[in-house]
Amino acid sequence: AEEEEQLSYAELAMRADLKDSLGNPAFGQATHFVSHAWRYEFTSFVEAIGNWVEKSRAPQESTYFWVDAFVVNQHTSQEYPQEWWSTRFMQAVGEIGNTILVLEPWHDPVPFTRAWVIWELYCTSVTGARLHLTMRKSEMESFNDTLVNSFEKVQTILSSLDVSKSEAYHLVDQEMIHNEVRRTIGFTKLNELVQTRLMQWLTETAQTKLSEMNSMLTSGVSQDIDRLRAESFSLHGNIARMLRESGNLGEAEAAFR
Repeated sequence: AEEEEQLSYAELAMRADLKDSLGNPAFGQATHFVSHAWRYEFTSFVEAIGNWVEKSRAPQESTYFWVDAFVVNQHTSQEYPQEWWSTRFMQAVGEIGNTILVLEPWHDPVPFTRAWVIWELYCTSVTGARLHLTMRKSEMESFNDTLVNSFEKVQTILSSLDVSKSEAYHLVDQEMIHNEVRRTIGFTKLNELVQTRLMQWLTETAQTKLSEMNSMLTSGVSQDIDRLRAESFSLHGNIARMLRESGNLGEAEAAFR
């Protein structure tokens, strides 16, 4: 039916009044836009989103994700003019207000090489939507370990993107996105813009991790207090240095105290 009528999965499901396992509408007004690379295995993608739901404690009955494979009409997406992607699409990202970037593998992020993801991050930054990052639990454990023990490595990886080298499956899409970047902000400025947003996320994530470690120190639940205290001290210093490097001198000074 979807192929015969050339509908998106979302349109077809809403027409059929499809429900989820809790009896709620399976499709509704999007609360979170999801940016991801299509080459991910779908099960890994779902696990990463599930991990975000668990960590953020988002209410499942009222949280709806905008996922392109389901929402965009794949029969007609190639017919949308460049102007639509730089106006209506960008406006939609801003109206949703939250963008979740599925970042895997975190040490060599596939999304940073995809033109569409870069464009979605640009739309997120321009419209002021909030950026969230997520990954599977196994990836998050590796990320958190490196965050504590090799902070500079995390900084280097998250700041290594080069928008001008991003690619798309359809060359016409790649050219459209690159041309729009050249016309509006330019590759250098866009690199800086996206990197700034990623560093903001990294700062928030590191501060959350530090708070968890300090809580463990206060409660005495750790079996290796000395190691935890050393790791906490190191992460604290790294956060302060990152704040100083990003120009947040007041916050950096407070963190160094």
